[in-house]
Amino acid sequence: MQKILFLALCLFTFTTIWAQKNPVKWTFEAKKSGKNDYKVTLTATLDDKWAIYSQNLESDQGPVATAIKFELSEGQKEVSATKPVEVGTKIEGFDNTFEMNLVKYKKQVKFVQTIKAKKGQKIKGVVTYMTCDDNTCLPPRDVDFEILLK
Repeated sequence: MQKILFLALCLFTFTTIWAQKNPVKWTFEAKKSGKNDYKVTLTATLDDKWAIYSQNLESDQGPVATAIKFELSEGQKEVSATKPVEVGTKIEGFDNTFEMNLVKYKKQVKFVQTIKAKKGQKIKGVVTYMTCDDNTCLPPRDVDFEILLK
């Protein structure tokens, strides 16, 4: 009985630590770039050895591509491309784990989108991403964001 209790405790501890592991930290900001235009930047900063995947993958048969969904209110609209621009050191090539060509980023990547909105409004949305290191992939996560326009 003690062995079963010990194993259950070990399993609980392992899953709790695993669930709390998050090698990606997000920051969100908006800077005025025109009369009613704001450059919205979502920045992912990654722990060493971890990578986050591009929004633009050749297939959905591999890792989950980063996806950003803006929940724009009345009078707000996306000005630039339909997907935010990715700014970072792009790593492209064949990935043996997923057996496909991938685009990913390590250390830091910024996703930048221009939004037409008015001062005092809030830009809301959610970013969905997946991260992997050389040995492990974590399940996709959703991160809600809300940015007050100044």
